[in-house]
Amino acid sequence: MGPVVWSGQATSPGSMHGWGQNNYGQSEAPAGSDFVAIGAGSYHSLALKSDGSIVGWGYNAFDRATPPAGNDFVAVAAGSDHSLALKVDGSIVGWGQDSMGQATPPDGTDFVAIAAGDRHSLALKSDGSIVGWGSNLRDQASPPAGTDFVAVAAGYYHSLARKSDGSIVGWGYNSDGQATPPEDSDFVAIAAGAWHSLALRVDGSIVGWGDNDYGQVTLPAGNYFVAIASGARHGLALKSDGSIVGWGDNNAGQVTSPVGNDFVAIAGGLNHSLAIKATPSGGPGNDWIVSGDNMYSVPTGNVGIGTTSPEEKLHVSGGNIRIDYGSGIHIIQQSGHMSAIQPYYNDLKILNFAAGDIWFSTGTGGGSAQLRLLIVNDGNVGIGTTSPAEKLEVSGNIKVSGFGNGLIFPDGTRQITAGAGGGGGGGDGGWMVSGNNMYSIPSGNVGIGTVSPHEKLDVAGALNLNEGIYTGVALRVNRAEALWYNGDYFSWGFGGTANFFADGVGIGQVDPGPHKLYVNGTGYATGGFWASDLRFKKNIRTIDSPIDKISNIRGVSFEWKRSEYQDKGLPEGEHYGVIAQEIEQVLPEIVKEGPNGDKAVSYTELVPILTEAIKEQQKQLEEQQKQIEYLLQRVESLERFVQQQQFALAEQTQQ
Repeated sequence: MGPVVWSGQATSPGSMHGWGQNNYGQSEAPAGSDFVAIGAGSYHSLALKSDGSIVGWGYNAFDRATPPAGNDFVAVAAGSDHSLALKVDGSIVGWGQDSMGQATPPDGTDFVAIAAGDRHSLALKSDGSIVGWGSNLRDQASPPAGTDFVAVAAGYYHSLARKSDGSIVGWGYNSDGQATPPEDSDFVAIAAGAWHSLALRVDGSIVGWGDNDYGQVTLPAGNYFVAIASGARHGLALKSDGSIVGWGDNNAGQVTSPVGNDFVAIAGGLNHSLAIKATPSGGPGNDWIVSGDNMYSVPTGNVGIGTTSPEEKLHVSGGNIRIDYGSGIHIIQQSGHMSAIQPYYNDLKILNFAAGDIWFSTGTGGGSAQLRLLIVNDGNVGIGTTSPAEKLEVSGNIKVSGFGNGLIFPDGTRQITAGAGGGGGGGDGGWMVSGNNMYSIPSGNVGIGTVSPHEKLDVAGALNLNEGIYTGVALRVNRAEALWYNGDYFSWGFGGTANFFADGVGIGQVDPGPHKLYVNGTGYATGGFWASDLRFKKNIRTIDSPIDKISNIRGVSFEWKRSEYQDKGLPEGEHYGVIAQEIEQVLPEIVKEGPNGDKAVSYTELVPILTEAIKEQQKQLEEQQKQIEYLLQRVESLERFVQQQQFALAEQTQQ
């Protein structure tokens, strides 16, 4: 199949076409060839132009077809009688009927996609999460949690979302199964009708589910579709050859698509349909040719981005080329093998899949380049040589800076470069190197990483003990076990069975006070238990008035005063918690004072209070739920009556 096109979003600018019901002019598309996106509502239509402005036409009650001015819009969506638009800065604007808040979008500039239903709206955020607003009678505006969504669609009273793994989730009204998508993960596009849903698979075929009274989920066969759109009771699909097929309710001709194979976008309304027809190949001035997935300059065959005179096959001027994770720049060699430059998490991968080498060269002037570093296909690296015989071969000098650093030479000896002095015999001044030993002649002390050792062994840096042992004593002090190694981890004393400290332990804190462990900074643990055995407790009683206690506790977000209390090791960033002085007024038993007068809270002791509060609140909720269920039954009866009246009115209007 060809590239997938988002419903209503064109791959290139074109002219507008409309068909189906036209009692309010909703199918009378405006003239022009610069339209890039479309949206179809119940009786109105919207279109986005290439300059970023929006036009609207059709029924204009509540000004639903009167879009805001401006040329900074990138997407449009039309509901039953309200409209939405996404701006280039990531914010959303809404207009039209707002009886349920459906045209009042949330604040923010991190939105990347929008969808409009009957009386509710949806938006996808840049972090992959979804927000909903407007009518929520059937939970259609209450999207699932998560940050792995990539597309949204809104029906009358149900909603759909596609996840990054290709699966679909649905929520809201499910009377005909319209909110229960198939459990597959090969979908690339979604669309929602009144009481049915559609999805496009990666192989180019279409699936549908929900109400089929008008054949709206009796789908055309084939795997050559690249886009789908859904009206109230009909469906549309764009084929890879640019033609359109329609199915479902055709009471106003909304399924009878125009003939042609140069369409690039489709949209479905209540009883009308819209499409964008691509500008003919060659375009104005005949400077560019569009052929399938290719676009090229007629005079040169080169492609320019940011330049009108490309000098190479791809010429980018005045901007950057962004390559997201999982993509890359692929270079096909003459042999047919591929080389690539790819981002990989925080790294950059340079790949050569042929049996060849990777060269790093710099210019020498005059248009020539000199090889500086070579990685050959056997893994050897050469600097100054084109045929490295070892893992690293350097043709030239190597300078090693810093005392204690050095190199291993082929004869197995270690060259040590000291910071000062000039003594011979492999030493430096007062130092002697004898086999694997190094010591200070004047004092008998040994220094590693320091020129003035004050102890028999003075190490400035990391120390590796007992290389090669699997388990056993790694360090003794006065012949007693001080450091034990079990093959993976170290422990202090006791044969590797426990860590023992006679006094309180302070981590980042000189004086732990009366505490056995005082951590000045953040800690991390993968598990833990606190003693809670019945045998250890007395005066046990159920917590009284837990909700009152919780109601008097204020949860806050905050940042630590790190600059004022640098010795505390306070973590940076925003955090959540309570204020000890406030808790002391409600639950003084769980507040303690540290050695420096600062107060601390035992957060774990809030858990049983919350437990009892939740239990007490649950009793209240169960009583309220009984009342809600009764009211929902009443609402559902009224809703059926209203829907019947709406459809009867719609049929009268069409006649």
